[in-house]
Amino acid sequence: RDQVKFVIIHTPSFAGSHVNGYDEAAKSFVKTLAKRRSPNNKVNIIPGMITPGDIREIKHILKLMDIDYIMLFDISDTLDCPLRPIKQLPYYPKGGTKVEEIIDMANSMATFVLCPDEGGAAASYLAKRYEIPGIIGPLPLGVHNTDKFVKTLSEITGKPIPEELKDERGILIDAMADTFHYTMGKRVAICGDPDIAAAATRFCCELGMEPVAIFSGTQSKYFAQEVWAACEEYGYKPVIFNGGDMFEWEDLVKKEKVDLILGNSKCVNISKEADAPLVRIGFPVYDRVGYQRRAYVGYRGGEFLLSLIVNTILDAKFPDDRVHQ
Repeated sequence: RDQVKFVIIHTPSFAGSHVNGYDEAAKSFVKTLAKRRSPNNKVNIIPGMITPGDIREIKHILKLMDIDYIMLFDISDTLDCPLRPIKQLPYYPKGGTKVEEIIDMANSMATFVLCPDEGGAAASYLAKRYEIPGIIGPLPLGVHNTDKFVKTLSEITGKPIPEELKDERGILIDAMADTFHYTMGKRVAICGDPDIAAAATRFCCELGMEPVAIFSGTQSKYFAQEVWAACEEYGYKPVIFNGGDMFEWEDLVKKEKVDLILGNSKCVNISKEADAPLVRIGFPVYDRVGYQRRAYVGYRGGEFLLSLIVNTILDAKFPDDRVHQ
């Protein structure tokens, strides 16, 4: 008989947020299951709480670069699974991360944590216990962050960056050049989990937008560092709410009269009261359909997010046009 393995996790219901809970879960899984064997010539990917579409985009990049990987936790085909006839019970969605793969994470070349606050603890454990290098973020959203992710993958694995991936980058750059007159100078407020909010801040800077108020409900040293690094590079000085109160962020957003808000569905009422259109990003998005299949990460995800931002600006500026969509 197959053995049942138990992984003990301190849930976030009693201490910390869902972000801390994910971090604890990732650490507990590798601490309980990972075992030293022979090198596997793979990289570990700990994605954090991004969408199934995001994970598929990361897989797309890895496939283009011909890199073998272990994805913890792979929700791409379990939280967004096809509806097919059930021939026999029990039925479970295909995909996911196998126990054997988690065991093998102790034998990989490196661990890439896409969201530092959601998997960083697991990478630190693997580095300390098995001497596996940990690359802690940033989330590969936008040009700079995706460049960094792709370049580091290439350096660690020795795999070249393929032309197709370079073309995807070029398409994003071209789209940014085509639409800069819509985004340039727009004042933006950002709300979300720390890693997504920090990466979205840098992408807004890349689009010529001015971050005014950046909010994360979970306190994080990575979040503050990444936001300041991006904003100092572009000469902006936003107000950062690092584990702050959302009501304080809302109050500032209304006073500062921002042009745009990037955030999850919890920002809908704030968007209405502040008279600033909302671009939905992050977790959770529960008032629109299909967002779980969308990718925001990578060059192709950046192109989608850019289109979403620009079209949201246009819809707000020309509301009558939406009647004809």
